[in-house]
Amino acid sequence: MNRKEFLEKEIELLEDKKLWGDLPKKEKDALLAYSYEYQEIVAGEVKIEKEKKTEKSKDMKNRRRRGKYGEKKVAEELDMKRNGGVGMRDVGNNFWSIEVKTVAKIPASIDKMLDQSRRLATTENYAGGFRCGRRVVYVIEGDIFRAVTGEG
Repeated sequence: MNRKEFLEKEIELLEDKKLWGDLPKKEKDALLAYSYEYQEIVAGEVKIEKEKKTEKSKDMKNRRRRGKYGEKKVAEELDMKRNGGVGMRDVGNNFWSIEVKTVAKIPASIDKMLDQSRRLATTENYAGGFRCGRRVVYVIEGDIFRAVTGEG
């Protein structure tokens, strides 16, 4: 039992005694002291939760800012329009719809796949592919995408 639980239990017992009118001065003082201590503990917990929410809010703002920056850079490189916004494609034109994810580091599996594809390519065009059931997803580097599509 932690201190907060102990205080809750003691306050409840003393409050019950107080209701029946048989609470001596010593116990009244204890009830008052317990109540103040309990309020301080609760106030501290509320403060910690508020700090966590503020920190989370700042983190979300930073993520959105990084995401917008990444979308803007991809749109500039491909000479396309950045749409951004909830429920809209990030970057695109009348032909392409591109979803941009800004990450600190490209996942190792993608990096390894593209390195192997580049090493084994007989032309300057190469890509990687992921297969999951019947779905296949291709990964192509930006400079190759621009060269093949004429975008950017």
